[in-house]
Amino acid sequence: MIKDYLASLLEKDNFWYLLGLLCLLSVLSLFITHDIIITEPQYFTGGNQNSVKLYRQVYFALYFVQPLYCFIKVLIIAGLLNFGLQSIKIKVSFKQLMLVVIVAKLVYWMQDLSKVIWFLFINTSYTMQDVDYFSFLSLQNLISPDISGGYKLIVQFISIPELLFILTLVLGLQVLANESFSRMAKVTLSTYGIAMFLSLLIRSYMLHQVTF
Repeated sequence: MIKDYLASLLEKDNFWYLLGLLCLLSVLSLFITHDIIITEPQYFTGGNQNSVKLYRQVYFALYFVQPLYCFIKVLIIAGLLNFGLQSIKIKVSFKQLMLVVIVAKLVYWMQDLSKVIWFLFINTSYTMQDVDYFSFLSLQNLISPDISGGYKLIVQFISIPELLFILTLVLGLQVLANESFSRMAKVTLSTYGIAMFLSLLIRSYMLHQVTF
C-alpha cells in the first residue's frame, strides 16, 4: 500500500508543490521552536545578553535561508542516490529522485512535529534542558535522556523517524527503478548511509572536542 501511494505521488507532477510544502513546514517548525518554545535562549548562549541578541538575529536570518538549505539538502541526497544507481547501471530521472527525497523528508518532519506537539500541548511546564535533550523515538530515550557531548548526536540519530526516512528512500528507489527492495536498500545504505555516518562521526568528534 505504501509503495502504491509513493508510485501515485511520483507519477504526478508534484515536485514544486511538495518542495514548497517541505520548505514551508521547515520554516514553520524553525519559527515555533526558536521563537515560541525556546523562551530562554541564554541557556544555549551561556547567559551572555549580546549572544542572546545574536542568537535571535541568526535564527531570524535562517527563516529566509531555510528554503535554500532544504533544496540543497534534497539536491545532495538525490545526487548520492543517483551516484549509487549509476554505479549499478540504473538510470532514472534526477527530478524524480529529488521528489523521492522530498517525500522522505516530509515523512521525517514528524520529528519536528512531535517536538511542537510535545512542548506546546503536552509537557507545557518544560525547561530549556528538556528542549535541548528532546529526541522523538530515538535511542537516547532508551539509554539516557541526559547523555551529552558528541555521543548525543549519535544516539539521537538512531531513531524511528530516521529509519522511516531511509525506508521511504528505499521504497521510492524501488518504484523508480523497478528493482528489488534489497538491491535498492544496498544503494541507499552505501551512498546516503555512508555519507550520514561519516558526517555524524565528524560532527560528534567536533562537539566532543568543544565540550571537553
